[in-house]
Amino acid sequence: MYAKPKAKDSSGADKEQVTDKIISLFYGVVTPMLNPLIYSLRNKDVKAAVKNILCRKHFSEGT
Repeated sequence: MYAKPKAKDSSGADKEQVTDKIISLFYGVVTPMLNPLIYSLRNKDVKAAVKNILCRKHFSEGT
């Protein structure tokens, strides 16, 4: 993980802290939650099932 050096002046420090917290949340929570989804989509059976569902939904909207 990358740690930025702190700025000498305190103007905008609160905004930086919020941004840093959001980035930390993304890397710490969102990425690990997406990992199983990404690896399951690499499975041929899961990929075929998703294509089947999407095609079925696409064709049902057209009629």
